[in-house]
Amino acid sequence: MPASQNTNGPAQKEKLVVLGGGCGAMSSIFELTNDPTWKERYESITLYQMGWRLGGKGASGRGPDGRIEEHGLHIWLGFYNNAFGVIQRAYTEMGRPAGTPLATWTDAFSPTVISVLGSNSKMNGLPGRSCFRQTTASQAREQRCRRYGITSR
Repeated sequence: MPASQNTNGPAQKEKLVVLGGGCGAMSSIFELTNDPTWKERYESITLYQMGWRLGGKGASGRGPDGRIEEHGLHIWLGFYNNAFGVIQRAYTEMGRPAGTPLATWTDAFSPTVISVLGSNSKMNGLPGRSCFRQTTASQAREQRCRRYGITSR
């Protein structure tokens, strides 16, 4: 029960529980704890995560043989303005010493101009639709023209 609704005695602080340690959960906790008065509202903030690794689909770590094990796609697209803002604030708050691994947020990211995500699949069509027939570029263009009522030249 929120402290504001408690009518039986002194106000009690809420206990906040967050399920999962993915980027969304960690960003939410970071934002909540950035409020200097968060301890006045919450008695505690507890994160429950299956396994030892934080990061959700962006997690990675080292296996028993020292090899990096990935879990999911590790790209941050340039239009993730809020995500880049959060990571910059987190690095500022951490205050990592110069010379340590990943000392700054720019050390942690490798900018690239070109990213290629593709498939060698012979399937055409939109995700979720079964389109096993391969079409040529001109056939596909004609199909789009018919679909949108465009007269081809």
